[in-house]
Amino acid sequence: EGLQLYPNPAHDAITIAANEELTSITVTNLMGQTLYATRAPTARYALDVSAYPPGVYIVKINEYITRRFVRW
Repeated sequence: EGLQLYPNPAHDAITIAANEELTSITVTNLMGQTLYATRAPTARYALDVSAYPPGVYIVKINEYITRRFVRW
């Protein structure tokens, strides 16, 4: 798939890196609430998560790839 999301767990920021263009990124909490959404026409994207409370979050990339990360 060629997708990396790091560091995980994260404190201040996560980086999403892919072999293909990232067309959209959406972050939700486990209750399904959307916390962040963007169009990101790039293969690498840095996302500031420092304002999120500690917990588990779901990142949906390009509408079909789903990853989880932990914010501590």
